[in-house]
Amino acid sequence: MKILLVEDSALCRKALTMDLPPDIEVIVAVNVVEAQKALSENKDIHIAIVDGTLIETGDGVVLAKEILKEFPEIIVVANSTDADLNKEFKSLGCVYIAKDGKHNGDHIKKILDDMS
Repeated sequence: MKILLVEDSALCRKALTMDLPPDIEVIVAVNVVEAQKALSENKDIHIAIVDGTLIETGDGVVLAKEILKEFPEIIVVANSTDADLNKEFKSLGCVYIAKDGKHNGDHIKKILDDMS
């Protein structure tokens, strides 16, 4: 199984992936451009974890909308500390996990288990 992790913070990337099973392949993108490239090169991504506030190249909500439109089979998981962004992600149908570093790997594992 493949996960696309779109996160510009190295600390958050580590927190989100450190508890994942070793058989999960994580493709990392630090901005929207890298995420778009990863999506075009990897047609077998199952989950995209999208940071709500990508600082350099656009926001995560726009990217989530793009992913859901072009790749409706991908589950988009949003992570943010901004309450308004969280509402917007939820209105799109995204799964939400808190960007607090607590049990994020467990949340992702549960999503993976639910897919099985």
